[in-house]
Amino acid sequence: MRSRALAVLVAVLALGGCRSELRQGTSATPAPRAATRPRVVLLSLDGADAATLHDLERRGELTGGFARLRREGEEAAALLPVDPTVTSTNHVSLVTGFPPGRTGIVGNKLHLHDAPWTSTVSGFATPIGTETLWEATRRQGRRTVVLTWPGADGTSERRRGDRGVEWGGDAPTVVHAYPPSYEAELSSEGRRWPGTPADARLERWLRGEPDGEDVDAWVAQSEQLLGFLGDLWRREARRDDWDLLLAYAPTLDEAGHRLLLVDPRQWGYSPQRRDAFARARMQLWHAVDQELLRFLDAVDLTRTIVVVVSDHGMIPIHTRVDVNALLRDRGLLVRSGDGLDAEHTRAFAAADAALAHVYVRAGADQAALVDQLAAVFRDWRVDGQPVLERVLRRDDLAGVGLDSPDAGDLVLWTRPGYNFSGGWGDAGNGPARSFGTHGFFLADEPRMRAIFFAAGPGVPHRELPALRNLEVAPRVAGWLGIEPPRAVPPAAEVDPPAHAAAYSHR
Repeated sequence: MRSRALAVLVAVLALGGCRSELRQGTSATPAPRAATRPRVVLLSLDGADAATLHDLERRGELTGGFARLRREGEEAAALLPVDPTVTSTNHVSLVTGFPPGRTGIVGNKLHLHDAPWTSTVSGFATPIGTETLWEATRRQGRRTVVLTWPGADGTSERRRGDRGVEWGGDAPTVVHAYPPSYEAELSSEGRRWPGTPADARLERWLRGEPDGEDVDAWVAQSEQLLGFLGDLWRREARRDDWDLLLAYAPTLDEAGHRLLLVDPRQWGYSPQRRDAFARARMQLWHAVDQELLRFLDAVDLTRTIVVVVSDHGMIPIHTRVDVNALLRDRGLLVRSGDGLDAEHTRAFAAADAALAHVYVRAGADQAALVDQLAAVFRDWRVDGQPVLERVLRRDDLAGVGLDSPDAGDLVLWTRPGYNFSGGWGDAGNGPARSFGTHGFFLADEPRMRAIFFAAGPGVPHRELPALRNLEVAPRVAGWLGIEPPRAVPPAAEVDPPAHAAAYSHR
């Protein structure tokens, strides 16, 4: 048992009485859904940014599900993500109502402070330090379905609803679901995981290699996955044996990473490709819009509230920077095979997208080395240009909600146009392989803003000012008539074993 449980308990004491006690008379036994309370769908469209959405709304491009939500319910000017603006961090905060300093999910890639030195874990697989919506719902005798939501991968009781579908791999395969009876149902219906878009083949096509696949093939693969997910959503919408449905689609996030080719500084750029990729992105926005409309048509909005959110925005990038190569060149990071030499490495970074946590080995020289590296990073230039927007020390992290023992001794954010290599110093600096990313510091980059809609019984037709990511879970709990997620997860399951992440996208 790691000491994470103690860290969570300390966080709870610091929070004081901000969460109410369990309501009297509830139990863990599923009860019939209260007739006076609606059921709730929370649907995340990963990577759907507020700026693009509002632009398409003004141009009249979205006439399907987004337009219906806008006509019949409420739309926020934006949903403000938590920092860092990455997928795992924001999806966990969406379903807990707590910042990453409390959930412990401080990035898509991180080092646990009480794990072996130089080891890293995925934010998609890291134990969650607070209760989640699916746990709070189950604790209070209600029923939850979870379809591919990041952080709910079915690997332990803490990471699953009453039934659900797990995220599949890159290739077509069987559908992995729980419990076994639900997996058998889906299998008997002939459902198979279609796989994810072939990013490597698209890249080979861009390089002119003979075994590549063009952008039209990539878009078709993306639409196939979206159709598979949308069909699952509609299947569950027609059933009456759940109170909370969590669902997720990565379509717009994947399009942002692979198709946001807009800048002549990006490798592979040409005006012809720019225009072709813009048409492809628009095609996928339309596909999501129509899939959303089909889902809304399948849901009884007289007794179901549908909440549509996203986790972050997306901006173009042109240059990859390798923070671990910088540490290696200063003699602070030492390679060993495919990983790091733990005995001789004094500092390393867990880097992904626009964010890097830099960990400095404890010892007599730790404070001095942190000071030295902070100065190095602030002066860091690539091709004569500064690459970092923010360099924060651990003492600065409480102010941005990142005060977790698993955060770095220094936390770095790139400037727009740059992203981090995720390797151990073997990539070096150079052209970014993908065309868009996220993770940028929200206060510096408004294009990271996400979206929020809600429609259903009791939801007024109105425009809202910007909401915070942390407001979503309490709103959902209020509509369900349950206590929001607590600051402490179930005591017996605070510390499930870490495991490899199943999510291939970011």
